Amino acid sequence: MVFRSSGANTEVLKSSSHIRSLLRGSSMLGHSSMVLGWRGFAIERHEMAAGDKPAIPLQQHFVAVWTGSTPYGERRNLRGDVVPFTKKPGTVSLLPIGVAPALRLLSPTEITVVAFDPEFISNIERELEQRLTNPFLEKLVLEEPEVSLLVSFLMNECESGGPHGPAYAESLAYALAVRFLYLARGQQIQASPYRHISSPKSIRRVLERMHTEFQSDLSLSSLAADSGYSRRHFLRIFEDATSYTPHQYLLQLKIKRAKELLRDKSISLIDVAAHCGFSSQSHMSQIFRKYCGTTPGQIRRGLRHEEPTSDS
Repeated sequence: MVFRSSGANTEVLKSSSHIRSLLRGSSMLGHSSMVLGWRGFAIERHEMAAGDKPAIPLQQHFVAVWTGSTPYGERRNLRGDVVPFTKKPGTVSLLPIGVAPALRLLSPTEITVVAFDPEFISNIERELEQRLTNPFLEKLVLEEPEVSLLVSFLMNECESGGPHGPAYAESLAYALAVRFLYLARGQQIQASPYRHISSPKSIRRVLERMHTEFQSDLSLSSLAADSGYSRRHFLRIFEDATSYTPHQYLLQLKIKRAKELLRDKSISLIDVAAHCGFSSQSHMSQIFRKYCGTTPGQIRRGLRHEEPTSDS
């Protein structure tokens, strides 16, 4: 992976100021979601430099996954004693709004950080069926494979340029934020005692919008608002009704329309991609390979062989 300095040329790199502040010192930036325009959350991968990290106030909530070689350092425990620490790859740290503790990092390491706006977290907390009453507490060393996996999926989407659209990224961030809320507040996730019964009319309204605006960057929040339900309920009832997540359903609509346009040889592949809401021709080919096992060009060439020939 190529890392770039996140010290001087920050405007060009579009790195999150909140994440840079959390790292407390020079670092090398790998990738940042700031260029993708995601709202309410950001994710970046950094190579974090060794050195003293003073305690600082935090204005956002953070989930960090230590992804590099095992770093080691020193910090003070609750009694004020200096104690050594190591964080093996995959270790999760949760840092809610408050104060990031001081530490001394004795070796550089790679770290992936997700920053959540307070409003993003507050809105999700209001949607939860279970009331969370415990105070936020930092969790510096956790083994949470589900959290690590969600961060990995979100980072992959960032590094790929956001090919699956805002609804997919927001779905991952939503799931990650829910895990953050329960873990940082030290409460167990409780399954709903009932299945939410949705109104067919509300789902039909959302589906009609998706069929007419599939080429647009529809967000999970806007689709949930159309349904009249919270994002948590909307995700559940949408999958119950369609057997797809919203971003999967949108991709299927894009693919279906693209296949229809491929039959018209006068429309270039670039124009097919643009008309169907793909960011580029290569993005369209990437999605077709993943979901269809072939490329748009191969499909179009195959259509030529299906054309009837005139009798000689």
